[in-house]
Amino acid sequence: MAITFTLKKVIEETNEELDHSKLLGNPVFPLDFLDKAGLDEGDYFIGQVDCASLPEHDLGPKEGYLYFFINVDNMKPTVLYTKEELGELVDDINDGFDEEFGETTCHQMKFGGGSKSFLFGEIDSDLDLGMYIDINGKVVLLQLDSLDIPADSKLFRFLSCVSNDGFLIFVIKKDELEKCDFSHVEVIDYHS
Repeated sequence: MAITFTLKKVIEETNEELDHSKLLGNPVFPLDFLDKAGLDEGDYFIGQVDCASLPEHDLGPKEGYLYFFINVDNMKPTVLYTKEELGELVDDINDGFDEEFGETTCHQMKFGGGSKSFLFGEIDSDLDLGMYIDINGKVVLLQLDSLDIPADSKLFRFLSCVSNDGFLIFVIKKDELEKCDFSHVEVIDYHS
């Protein structure tokens, strides 16, 4: 069963919140993790997920951290995973994008609730994702519903889904998710 979540805007992050599951804000990485990550200049930090804090689930890792990025130039996703101990706050991760895309305020994930935003679930049969990619054998790693984004946020301003109802969806082969192999994640900027 998918793990649904809602978003709560956090005006000022405190040290107690730095390792929480969130969109934007300040990610916390293991020491030297960012140097080894191989990110491109256009990679925009979307969020981090603390897998150990998630409700019980059938798909996806049960420990460690997932980090989501999307390249604003070519929409190529990058998903990083680690079980290493956290130790380095990166408070300037999206600074180069502030002028173009607006604020990068943290939006903490609150799990549960009636939302179309979720982690680790089956592809929504109401969405025709087959016109974007071959969906056979794939599951959703992360789905963000633009209607769940706080109205005053400029989050995902570079996506077409923001102009109307839409979704940002990270998709992965089910067997790759089971092996925690995030090297072939695909992204869909779905809008109706």
